[in-house]
Amino acid sequence: MNWKSYNELAWTESIIARPETYQKEALCYVNLLKRYITKTSAKMLHLGCGAGGHDFYFKKFFLVTGVDLSEGMLELAKRRNPEVTYLKGDMRTVSREEKFDAVIIPDSIMYMTNIADLKKLLAILCTI
Repeated sequence: MNWKSYNELAWTESIIARPETYQKEALCYVNLLKRYITKTSAKMLHLGCGAGGHDFYFKKFFLVTGVDLSEGMLELAKRRNPEVTYLKGDMRTVSREEKFDAVIIPDSIMYMTNIADLKKLLAILCTI
């Protein structure tokens, strides 16, 4: 993926994918997770959060921390969801001492295009 384009064209996200376009998918994930996570104030780690479209809905049910590579996308996410914690990072190397009740990667798992990257991601997930 051309990360430079992803960052520099982040401003187009609000035109291409408004939060409403994420509602059905996000609530599907929420409903699935709520079957297994019953405690209030459950913590969710959203890897590859982009501009926070999913987080617009996730934050209503979880304490969300989002991680993305793009400063441009993270700026949009922070404006859209000021109550969410956003961090710049790569899902293959992100390190969090904090524990989460759920980890979600709805739109970015497909960027793990080789076994080595997927193994790095899975190793990270085992520590969260």
